[in-house]
Amino acid sequence: MTGWVHVCDETCSEKIIEPCSGLLVCPISGQVSDRMMTCAEEAAEEGDRGDDEAKAAEAEAQEEEYGERGRLARAFAAGYYCNDEEELLRKCGVRLGYVPVKGSDGKSVVQCVCPAGTYQVQSGSSRSCAPCPLGSFCPGGSPTARRPTDNLGGQARSCNANSSSIDGLTTKAERASKAADCVAKAGYVLPASRDQPAVECTGSSYSPAYNRLRACLPCQPGLAAPPTYSGPRTDRSDVCQVPPGKFWELNVVRNCPKGLYRPSWVRTDNKAGVACLSCPEGWTTAATATIPVGMCNVLLPGFKLAATTPGSEPSPADALSLSSQSLDDPPPAVAACPIGFYYDGESNKMACVRCPLGSTTQRNASTSINDCVVPPGWFVAATADGAGQMLKCPTTPEGSEQEGYYRAGWKSYSEVTSSSGDGSDVCTPCGDGILSRAVDADESPDAAADSKVAASSASCYIEAGWGMSFDPTDFAKFKATKPCPENTYGVANETFGLINAPCKACTKNLKSPPGSTSFAACKNRAGFGTLRREPTSNHHVGDTYVSVGMTFANNATGPETCVPRYAQLPAPAGNRLALNDAVFTAVPAGAASVAACIEACPDTMCCIAQYEAGSGGSPAVCKHAKLAPTGPVSADASIPRLFYKLPPSAVIAAASVSAKTQSSSLYMTCNMSPWGALPGSGEIGTSPNPALVEEAKQTVEWDAAGCTDEASCGRSCDANAACWGYIYVQGKGFALRGGEDQIGTRSFFVSPEVCKFGIDEAMAVPPVILPILPVLPPPSTPPTTPTPAPAPPPPATPTPAPESPATSCSVPVTEVTTAGNVTGTCSCCAAGGNATYCPGEMFQTITPCTRENKTGIICLPRTGRE
Repeated sequence: MTGWVHVCDETCSEKIIEPCSGLLVCPISGQVSDRMMTCAEEAAEEGDRGDDEAKAAEAEAQEEEYGERGRLARAFAAGYYCNDEEELLRKCGVRLGYVPVKGSDGKSVVQCVCPAGTYQVQSGSSRSCAPCPLGSFCPGGSPTARRPTDNLGGQARSCNANSSSIDGLTTKAERASKAADCVAKAGYVLPASRDQPAVECTGSSYSPAYNRLRACLPCQPGLAAPPTYSGPRTDRSDVCQVPPGKFWELNVVRNCPKGLYRPSWVRTDNKAGVACLSCPEGWTTAATATIPVGMCNVLLPGFKLAATTPGSEPSPADALSLSSQSLDDPPPAVAACPIGFYYDGESNKMACVRCPLGSTTQRNASTSINDCVVPPGWFVAATADGAGQMLKCPTTPEGSEQEGYYRAGWKSYSEVTSSSGDGSDVCTPCGDGILSRAVDADESPDAAADSKVAASSASCYIEAGWGMSFDPTDFAKFKATKPCPENTYGVANETFGLINAPCKACTKNLKSPPGSTSFAACKNRAGFGTLRREPTSNHHVGDTYVSVGMTFANNATGPETCVPRYAQLPAPAGNRLALNDAVFTAVPAGAASVAACIEACPDTMCCIAQYEAGSGGSPAVCKHAKLAPTGPVSADASIPRLFYKLPPSAVIAAASVSAKTQSSSLYMTCNMSPWGALPGSGEIGTSPNPALVEEAKQTVEWDAAGCTDEASCGRSCDANAACWGYIYVQGKGFALRGGEDQIGTRSFFVSPEVCKFGIDEAMAVPPVILPILPVLPPPSTPPTTPTPAPAPPPPATPTPAPESPATSCSVPVTEVTTAGNVTGTCSCCAAGGNATYCPGEMFQTITPCTRENKTGIICLPRTGRE
């Protein structure tokens, strides 16, 4: 339906000539043109023209019957009321289904023939044009027919060759009029020439119905027709199927991967074609594109034949059965290798192999020797026969203090095979002097429910009355103090786990026997009581002041080398160092606060800051005792030395100045020459042994057991919380020193600020004692009393102690700036190292300078910066 309306009138351009009648008829509306000649007009031309009036009257009557424009009605009415074709031919001159053959004038009809697409059929005397049937084409009557004997109806000609039995050609519909209307049926294609039969598709090819192809269509690569396929190749899905051993994915034929197979053909529109079938459990294939299930004959790693005992090969009967089975039959049943066995699939024995050296596996179906592991708390020891056995890591025997071991995690047998045989080389030691006991659950696959092993650090423990602390040489390790020494106390009970639980010192002058388990064991001696300190309103009790950390050597590699610059005297050692007052110098500027007193110490000296809080209206007092840092005794044994203990920054969180008892095993070394004979007379500190202090405060135990050199004194002082350090005097030896109590007093060690003036690396000492700083001259004004002992001979031209490195070793220099030429200094310490900062009234430029082959910094006055 187009929606258009055809108006048929005198201007209609669609009119055609009706072949047999010669009338102009509109094929759309069926209306006959006004120019159609009536019967009267035809008679007037061909018959007697004499009786014009009678014929005119007859014509007029017909005009009245059909109307002025009724020629269409006349034609339709005449044909409608005809009984047969002959009557229609008599009335209207029309023969059903025929087309006219015009004469030479192009107007007159000389014969009627069947049109193309039809052929003439005759039944008795009746003739008509019938539609050409399917499979044939009809050219129609001859367009040159003149006589009734000429070819008026034509013939129906078959599309297939007359001599061929192959019925492969047809037409799409009836009324085919020419040979070109012949097409091939499904499964056939057109022949090379008209007189040949259709070509039938064979093999993996096909053709659709009603095609004009000259060649059959091949299947897509990978697809093919099943060998059993019969019949015409008409349907692509029927002909082109997925072969066995392959599957259909995203319109591509792919081989079944290893472990999968497909035994049959499958259409591409079948969902089963998108996947292959899995081999039975435990089996795989040797190659891809496997067709029969019997080719699933490769045993997967981790499995064995179900009938085979783990650790043994298949029996000859099982092996023969496997090799002779039909390819259409599935392989025999299998089972996973049990715990303690594995099968790597690399051999054809199809048997599980026992793990070596007594190791085991964590699960069934292990696939590699690398799955052979040793559970936590166990190790592997070799045996004489080479088989090896798993043994538990050694623990401390009952009633013994033998060092204990543990081992965490599952490990490959090769990692925990002991060469020593006792596991001490592959199990983890708890630490120096620390015991162990099997308290962890045994994770061995065949372990009893109540079996225990030492499988974690929770198996490590110390006895009651012992202490445990970080190993100063390696903070990742621990060591035991067994038992805690006298005047200290340790843990109350057996304590498991590696934790920092050092021996705690009793309060000053309280005593406890070795191995004490609580503070209750700390007792006063007969005739002594306790002193309770009550803070007053002006007593400094805040501990929020925090020291910076630093190292005393270049190229430091770990946090264990970090110590605080400011360190308060530990409470167990007392409030003050018990130094003779003659060594102190009052520092009024530092009396404002503890922080001011500490920070008033010089950067280049060992400084002992003693702050005494005011009370009863008296002001606070800040006093300093200053010494030059020096080297080890081996460098110059004539110099008396003071060694003070420093806590580790890594353990006490940047070393708050609050009292700390932990030692870093690092000691600052200071030159006591300015103090003359005081060190040798017992005026520098007290004995850490309270009994000796009670007898005489100035008692000194020179070269006592445990303190005969720097290393042994350091170890002894580390273990004694009441010890703040030790001293050395030529001719007398070494001695440990402690402090004393004084209410309202706090004492601090303030170490030299080596970051500001560098380190003389040539004066390094063994690890127990800190690397030594450059030897600097003593203060210009030493204490008047007591008279100091003669110092070692100074250099030929002694230099006064510098105020700061940046100004003591500098030369004038002119720097070009945006404000013009500005005069400053090129600073470079001549005694060791490079300058690292400018004084406060100057600023550092980004340009370096060089002096005496050393790199320096340029310092300019801040007023010149503008």
